[in-house]
Amino acid sequence: TVLFAQGKMAQATQHFQEALRLTPENAENHYNLGLGLAQAGRLSEAVALFQEAVRIKPDYGEALLNLAMMHVTQGESSAAKEAFTQAMSIPQFAAEARYHLGVVLAKEGSPEETVKLYEQAIAIKPTYVSPIVELSQFYLSRGRSADAVRILRIGATNVPDHVHILELLARVLATSREDALRDGASALTLAERASTLTRRR
Repeated sequence: TVLFAQGKMAQATQHFQEALRLTPENAENHYNLGLGLAQAGRLSEAVALFQEAVRIKPDYGEALLNLAMMHVTQGESSAAKEAFTQAMSIPQFAAEARYHLGVVLAKEGSPEETVKLYEQAIAIKPTYVSPIVELSQFYLSRGRSADAVRILRIGATNVPDHVHILELLARVLATSREDALRDGASALTLAERASTLTRRR
């Protein structure tokens, strides 16, 4: 993996091919070689290696997520959904798997399922910015400002230095047509904090 990080693709590939020859039942060797081949654009070979890694080690979350993303790249949504669903049962990958499955379902025109998966991903990992931003924007597009504020407050609480979340929440609180949601003072505080954070960068 160090060789991959250094951009020495040929050496890294050769290293993991040799490691795989010596220990063919080592899931990590299949996975690492798969990563290198994926970076080299050899996607079909990478998919086969990720599949083998998962066969050897069914709870190999990294391999499952990468396998699913390879299927997405190749336009194989059914296989991608199967791999994401399998990864959902692994606690440390449950949030990411739900989010990415939700992305696939959104592209297929299943917003209700996407919303459910994004909500679950946020509940599991309340610092997960992507579903927080995307779900809040979806709710706003559907006129569900209260739900958008609920999600953005989760983000502002758990990722307090994320400028985009602060700005989104400030905008909704400042412009909402609902009296129960409109809060100019809080909006100003959030906007000032976002501005301060931006200046520090």
